Amino acid sequence: MGVVLVMACGWVGGGAAPTPAAAPSPSPSPASGASLPPSSIVPSPSPSPSPSPVAGGGESYTIAEGDTLATVASRFYGDPNEWRRIYDANRQVIGENPDAVRIGTVLRIPPKQ
Repeated sequence: MGVVLVMACGWVGGGAAPTPAAAPSPSPSPASGASLPPSSIVPSPSPSPSPSPVAGGGESYTIAEGDTLATVASRFYGDPNEWRRIYDANRQVIGENPDAVRIGTVLRIPPKQ
């Protein structure tokens, strides 16, 4: 989730407009010799919901927002009713509730039979 910054421009009211004060810099100036590392400025990309090969056959898939085991089964097997195959192969990472799969979880997708 990003941050929204709102600035109002212009002057409302009578008389002369006030002189704007210098805004503080969000990062240290180059003269101070300090700088922020790029990783603290740019957020890292979210997990990719694309499949990738897995050793021993099958593929892996990283759960994205809106995914369920049924939608993943539909994507890989063409049948949402095959969700239990994916759940059985990933019970250790998903837990006891197949509806509680979390975004960013990497699943092993068994090969299509």
